[in-house]
Amino acid sequence: GHYQRIWVLVRGSYKRNDGSWTVVPWGKDQSKSLVGYWVDSDPKMIIPDPIMRGAQTGALCIVRVVGDTRIGGSGGFLMSDAAATLETVGGVTLTNGVGHLLHGRGEIRGVLDNEGEVRSDYAAGTSLALVMENKSNTGTMSAANDANLDIDAIILDNRGGRLLADGGGVRLLGGAQIIGGGFETTGSSEIRAQNATLTDIVNLGVLRVADSTTTVVTGQELRNDGRILIGLANTALAILRFDAQVELTGPGRLELLN
Repeated sequence: GHYQRIWVLVRGSYKRNDGSWTVVPWGKDQSKSLVGYWVDSDPKMIIPDPIMRGAQTGALCIVRVVGDTRIGGSGGFLMSDAAATLETVGGVTLTNGVGHLLHGRGEIRGVLDNEGEVRSDYAAGTSLALVMENKSNTGTMSAANDANLDIDAIILDNRGGRLLADGGGVRLLGGAQIIGGGFETTGSSEIRAQNATLTDIVNLGVLRVADSTTTVVTGQELRNDGRILIGLANTALAILRFDAQVELTGPGRLELLN
């Protein structure tokens, strides 16, 4: 069943001190419980700014999706905190619809089907990481504003979609596998593979295999209409390994820099 405990301030050294605990059935068969905790507290005292900022920046900002959900329209969903987290539970899927922008920084941990745009763009040096659950993309996943889009240790079904480094960096990390779709870059931006697997990719931009890493190419074809750079022009070993009978096609260049 559904259980809830709510409290409100009667008297004390607070302007407000209200909150609740809620327990509801969860999961496809309702055999688990989802616990929610909410509190709104404002003490009657002056709290030094460093302590207040520490509490605010140290808090977790989580959006948890518990049923199949679509975000639509022409608006945006901004993740503005470094600890911002978007997750799904129980195998449900969050769909980012056509024309909708999901952007900022933090982590997207849940099952995501992107039809619109997912963009890392909060500020230089920040990152938006796609982690934990596998994802699919028939739209655009991009990096801008000197930020990084990290695809880390997941499988991304990119068939019908594109990865775009547009003033930022796209990094393929931790054994991430990218299946299908296109790689595109603008200006001096790069898509950087740091221990990844690429399956039936069309490279239209600059793809770099990072030093001290191995990128594996599988499937039937790697079409290169841009540039594939092996290494960073120093002494570290960078490996691009073709498994089985993969065909390298296209008018682009493959450059060995180390």
